[in-house]
Amino acid sequence: GSRSTVCTVCPIAYSHARRRFRPLGIRLTRSFYTKNYMECKRAYFRDNLGQEVMDHGEFNECGHFT
Repeated sequence: GSRSTVCTVCPIAYSHARRRFRPLGIRLTRSFYTKNYMECKRAYFRDNLGQEVMDHGEFNECGHFT
């Protein structure tokens, strides 16, 4: 929706506004991705921690038997 309205704006004004607001947009996007990445990573480790521990235990048992 917003992209189509941006296209109707004068290109010079658009490029000026984009240049002016780009650092803020990058900063917001970066912090957003960092926050989401950390939350996803935490959820991934929480979900897979038990499985990984079990896998390591099985691997160690195989190592002891062989």
